[in-house]
Amino acid sequence: MEGGASGHERAVSMRSSEMGEIASGRGPGGRIRLRVGVMGNGAMTDFDPVTVSVVVPAYNGEAFLEEALTSAVTQTAPPAEIILVDDGSIDGTARIAKMFGPSVRYVAQENRGVAAAYNTGLKLASGQFVAFLEQDDVWEREKLECQLRAFQGCAAIGVVFCPVELRVEGGASKRDGINLLDGPGVYSFSDFFARNRILSCSTVMLRRSLVTELGGFREDMRLAFDYEMWLRMTCKYEARCVGEPLVQYRIHAGNLSCDENELAAALGSLKAIDIWAEVAARRKDVGKRRVAQRRKGLYLRLAGDYAQLRDRRRELEFLKMALSMDRFNPREWGRYIWRRIDPSLRNKGRWYVRRVGGRLRAWGTGGKV
Repeated sequence: MEGGASGHERAVSMRSSEMGEIASGRGPGGRIRLRVGVMGNGAMTDFDPVTVSVVVPAYNGEAFLEEALTSAVTQTAPPAEIILVDDGSIDGTARIAKMFGPSVRYVAQENRGVAAAYNTGLKLASGQFVAFLEQDDVWEREKLECQLRAFQGCAAIGVVFCPVELRVEGGASKRDGINLLDGPGVYSFSDFFARNRILSCSTVMLRRSLVTELGGFREDMRLAFDYEMWLRMTCKYEARCVGEPLVQYRIHAGNLSCDENELAAALGSLKAIDIWAEVAARRKDVGKRRVAQRRKGLYLRLAGDYAQLRDRRRELEFLKMALSMDRFNPREWGRYIWRRIDPSLRNKGRWYVRRVGGRLRAWGTGGKV
């Protein structure tokens, strides 16, 4: 609109203003002393000089990218840098990134996958902390501020994450029930081995020194590469969940789960578990029994995924693997034997059971058999 300012122009202007206000607080090497911690009594608390790098992997993300970047630029604790790694986009991703001028560092690479894009950003990042933002998600303005506060005085904390608010395109938003069930607190390797507690990389802030120490994301994993990283990190450090949902996790036609994606995610989780199974089995907080239980759960999930895809051979293969984890469980034997029966015979069996059941109910209520 003539005479008005676009969202990204207002965002860039706001960020420049905020950076000017705290310029006098820059320490050695350009580090920023952030005055962001508001205590319960209303007093302000100065953090030690810190810098935060934001890494945004993008692939054909023009639909929602401007809103995502605006949410990073307008943080109450402004990041020292925002690095957008374009993983071979063929749409307007580059144009949108460059609209933000020097506030966003644009880096292009050939299409190598999301894990590789994250790793490129991590190699370029100079901040003491790194926060990830996916191209279609949106941060609340205080996201970085709250997570920086969660790190203060806690050297054992390597990763801070948060719940999300589900933002359904064309529908109502709601808080994510998975992470809210966990609640705020500190989570260990055993907690993450039981299941992945982090719904989205957009919720994460980590110490960059951990990446130097432990390495980046595994690029040989298409999905669940992030889950493997959280297992790697919590093997040595703790993860903290802050209570408030600080990320709007967008659900839209381009990222809706389908049967193939669910299958790929389960296979990725199984690979992550297999990588860490030997370590987990030796740990007192996990042990061999819990490793077997975790594998069994994933085998059953994969059997169900293959059943949805009508791949009976693979379904039975994973049911048999689940049975091998719990050989003396009659329920698992019953499940395996039932699924081995030809589907047409199973359908006839269900019809017969329903018919007999209906007649028995009629007889019980005084009807004639």
